Amino acid sequence: MKNKLLEVKNLKKIFHTEKDDVLALEDVSFELYENEFIGMYYKDNTPPGAECDRIVEMNSGFRTSKRLSSDVVTYFDKFNNDTQAAFKESFGPNSFIYKRNRRITRKYLKITGHEPYDYTGADGLVNISWEFFQLYRWSELQEKWILEILVIFNDDYAAKSPKMQLDNLIRVFFHINTFGKTENMFGYRIMDYLYKYIKDTFMKRCEVDDKMREKEKILAEYYSKYLFNCISNHYSEQSLNLATKIIKELLSMSGINGHIDKETMLLAIIAQAAKFYDKNVETLATTAYNHYLNNTPEDPLNPAFIINYIQKNRQEMPTGQISRSDLFGEEYS
Repeated sequence: MKNKLLEVKNLKKIFHTEKDDVLALEDVSFELYENEFIGMYYKDNTPPGAECDRIVEMNSGFRTSKRLSSDVVTYFDKFNNDTQAAFKESFGPNSFIYKRNRRITRKYLKITGHEPYDYTGADGLVNISWEFFQLYRWSELQEKWILEILVIFNDDYAAKSPKMQLDNLIRVFFHINTFGKTENMFGYRIMDYLYKYIKDTFMKRCEVDDKMREKEKILAEYYSKYLFNCISNHYSEQSLNLATKIIKELLSMSGINGHIDKETMLLAIIAQAAKFYDKNVETLATTAYNHYLNNTPEDPLNPAFIINYIQKNRQEMPTGQISRSDLFGEEYS
């Protein structure tokens, strides 16, 4: 028989009618059953499928056909004290998802025939789980839970591990760009909240090696794609103004404390802008380049190089009607 989704753990208040019937319940807390999660992923020699997981070098493992049930997704389509507590218990670093005790291992062996997936990553810490990203993909509150997972993992759990914080952001922005669907996910407020994590990454005082800088370049590309999506497909004047401020700050802070330099940051921005056929995006990328020129007095990347770089990174236009400017540019417009 299928397990129920929730188990009542505590009833703090019960109101009764004159006939002693229950009228209402307050402060009811629940526990999500482990069986809703166990059996989706397990340990074997299959390399990670997602680009972001290969970049951060996650361990090999297999994804089964099992998915989060609609009951779980529906439960987390509410955001309150109970669901926040259940979320932290289910997806935080102390979740049973990460446990390797005998009881959990026996459950996995019984259900999948394999041991639990090993989420251990940078500095011996655990990565954000694939189970969470399944929830993110289907949730109607994507912006709430993406911020919640960053608070749990980057602000608290990995606060002393710049490497893990960087890995977390790479995976988060990959999933935002790939599966982000709610309007709020690309709105002004969430842009502002997420920028805190980006700014912290590129200004943090820590030991930065070539491997980290290569990952930072990828994060800059992922984040630029997110910003351009915000102003191209979810436009507001507030969002455009904020994106302009952010782009300028990213270029100004580049190279601080050994992180990626201005040229690498600029090219990451330009490469992503080239994939959008959108005037607002092109204007913002032009603003970024002019800001770079104004703040790079010696040997900057010249316009001819940037124009060629844009053409190299242009994607094919979608099929259908195209305009004159698509064919000939806007030299005479």
